[in-house]
Amino acid sequence: PNAVLNLDPNPHPNPNPNPNLNVNAPVSLASAAATNAGEFWTGLLAGGVSRTAKLLVLHPADTVKTRVQVGAIAGRQGALFADLYDGILPPLVAGTPGSALFFAVKDLVQSAARRGQA
Repeated sequence: PNAVLNLDPNPHPNPNPNPNLNVNAPVSLASAAATNAGEFWTGLLAGGVSRTAKLLVLHPADTVKTRVQVGAIAGRQGALFADLYDGILPPLVAGTPGSALFFAVKDLVQSAARRGQA
């Protein structure tokens, strides 16, 4: 009769792209909630640290840039590199909580989407 030669080394491929993930295993709501809470808190911390680090690194450069622009307009030259962190408190206080919350919610939604809950 007509025989088909299958040269595929894996004749029954697993539809699951991640072999370590058992898609048929039951997931309890408590473990999903604990994982989601962990994602939320790590995202919150990462967002806050990220925003703070960004401000600490880039604020001095923005301060110098602004001083150069204002000096060119006003026709005066001042100390470009004095008090580079003046005025950092308002963006730090206003922006850090928002950035932290953004990353927390983003990580929470991504975690839920990976579990098929979103």
